Amino acid sequence: MTDGMSLREAMHDSLLSALLRSSLMRLTSNVAKQRPNLKLIVMSAMLDALKFQKYFGLRADKPAPLFKVPDRDHSIEVFYAEEPEPDYVEAAIRTVIGLRDLGTS
Repeated sequence: MTDGMSLREAMHDSLLSALLRSSLMRLTSNVAKQRPNLKLIVMSAMLDALKFQKYFGLRADKPAPLFKVPDRDHSIEVFYAEEPEPDYVEAAIRTVIGLRDLGTS
């Protein structure tokens, strides 16, 4: 199975997705420990940073460096289509153009 096939399968199978994610984390950790010159940056608004810091530490007694960037809250507006769209791509383009026009007025 190629990596592309694995990724496609993982998009539809949550168990396979979890397995691939775990494998990738272990592989990345092993590579980072063998190559100390490798700089690994993990970014996410939702992850438990302390767990990742400990996991990717090169030694058990030395966690990886942690850089914290302050977050910002942005208001979110949700819009729903009044009726089903026959062409989602065209509807998405119309929506993006409409949002762009709202920002310029």
